[in-house]
Amino acid sequence: MTQIDRILRRAGLALSLAGAALTGPVLAAGDPAQQVMPQMPTGKTEDKPGGALVREAPDQVVANDIIGERVYGPNGQELGEIVNLLVNRDRGTVDLVVIEAADAASGRTSYPTIAWASLAAETGATPRYVTDLTAEDLRNGQNIQDEAQRWPGMFNYTAELKDRAAVGTGGEELGEIEDIVVRTDGQVVAIVVQLEGKSGILDGIGGAPRAIAWEAAKPKSEGDRPVQLAVNPEQAEKAPPFDVMAPEPGRKPGQYSQSPRP
Repeated sequence: MTQIDRILRRAGLALSLAGAALTGPVLAAGDPAQQVMPQMPTGKTEDKPGGALVREAPDQVVANDIIGERVYGPNGQELGEIVNLLVNRDRGTVDLVVIEAADAASGRTSYPTIAWASLAAETGATPRYVTDLTAEDLRNGQNIQDEAQRWPGMFNYTAELKDRAAVGTGGEELGEIEDIVVRTDGQVVAIVVQLEGKSGILDGIGGAPRAIAWEAAKPKSEGDRPVQLAVNPEQAEKAPPFDVMAPEPGRKPGQYSQSPRP
């Protein structure tokens, strides 16, 4: 989804999140929505009838806002650009960040990986991602062949999750995976799915992507097959609509307001 699409969707939903709580709404036992509600701030739309929706908490960020950001070392040297995330399949945590680094001397491009815990967001006049690692550390560390390389025990976010078709427990077509929401300690909170047959802003709140709790979704993928989620179409439909955090003065969209280090 482009930034323009996000702006249009945000305008169409007419969000009102003042006083939003950090937990989901009270749901009746056995309600399909209860099983898929992620731990994210909730609010209401001004659409009629007003419906609950979620967006990132201050200590959460969407993967699509991390990718494309540049990383700087302790001396202010630019190390490269974040091009991918590697998500632990068992724990549901972002363990590694893939950086595209260009060597000015050789003209070669490499893809070093750094631990999520070594990355922090520096706030201020120019928010940016920083690490204590140096360019030499990256050269001597673990490199992958390219950003799309598969990694045992990990989801390659851009190759195996983002923009991939999602199916339910019985193989039912659910839609397309749009994003994931990550907490500052690396824990993935939710997987964001654009449901099949929904056209975004034209469907109002009903057309917004759904944020499904990662622990409920339990995504599985094999090769180029669709990603299977442990939910059925009813549960996916009941999951709360999701809208990305709007920019704030002095804060870059998607940047942390706290360090992502645990």
